[in-house]
Amino acid sequence: MTPKRRISVNWLIWLQWAFASGFGGALGFTLADTILDTFGEALRSAMAELVIFGLLGATMGILQWLVLRKHLSQAGWWVAASAGAGMLIGIGAAYFSNQVEVNVVIGYALVGVILGMLQWLVLRGQISWSALWIIASSLGWTLAVLEVQSLDQLGLMRGLSETLGIILAFGMAGTMVGIVTGGLLVWLLWQSSRRAAIAAV
Repeated sequence: MTPKRRISVNWLIWLQWAFASGFGGALGFTLADTILDTFGEALRSAMAELVIFGLLGATMGILQWLVLRKHLSQAGWWVAASAGAGMLIGIGAAYFSNQVEVNVVIGYALVGVILGMLQWLVLRGQISWSALWIIASSLGWTLAVLEVQSLDQLGLMRGLSETLGIILAFGMAGTMVGIVTGGLLVWLLWQSSRRAAIAAV
């Protein structure tokens, strides 16, 4: 790791990361829905996945970057990696939804893998054990969709409009992803800080 300055890693980072991820998820879908409302029906149908996942990646990436930039050099690439992953996911979702039927849990596990892989490209030169990020990202998105499904089955989201329900769902999903990946982030930063301290002795 090549930190911009010596830092003290603490669990406040985890809370900041979880909030950034959750708010980014809710904001991303809200912006996507607003933009898609300006499209005609045919264009909306064709572009929905690309716009939604692209903006989810971008908004979550920007808000996560606000946390990450304090602890890593070259953190600006995080936004590009997250937005790029979101666009790839959107393109894949648009294509495969017309080709094969994929279980939603498996689908979001793959979302986590793709997002995690591109974000790992930013982390790999700066943090040891960064390959674990791909696993954590996939686990986080898997748990996120299971969480939303469970809340829906319990009827806790009934009475909401469809749009508000989806905004809330993406917010909760983003928070779950942030809880899982944020915990790993704190551990990775602590490990790298510890290694740097030992090397300086």
